[in-house]
Amino acid sequence: MALRAIIELGMMYFSHNWHPYYGIAHDFFSAFLILVLIFTTTPETEIDKAVSWNFRIMGVMFLIEAYFAYYMLTNVHSETGAVYFVPGKPEYQGIMLITWLVIMALTTQQLIFARKWLYEYQLPTEIDNN
Repeated sequence: MALRAIIELGMMYFSHNWHPYYGIAHDFFSAFLILVLIFTTTPETEIDKAVSWNFRIMGVMFLIEAYFAYYMLTNVHSETGAVYFVPGKPEYQGIMLITWLVIMALTTQQLIFARKWLYEYQLPTEIDNN
């Protein structure tokens, strides 16, 4: 995702050849890849189950992001050029509220996952095995 961000920003603001369909295609591919991985692997430990659940949420996140990109493509227009972010106009308050709610929910989920990853699912150490 970090590499994608760098490439997208470069294409948006330097080479000016970005199109939202690139992001939508990446989102659908990522969601598909996650779906394939989920159904072809079997979680065996508690940490495996937590990671599997986290990947499911990431897959949903990619689908939500694809919808937001499609929304921008079809509903937000400007006479001055391409629009990559929802303007702060009253007609877009609904989508902005939904965006913030999704961001807050995903951030909360990631914080919960990180806490479980760091504190609840400790891998056995070599000392424990002796």
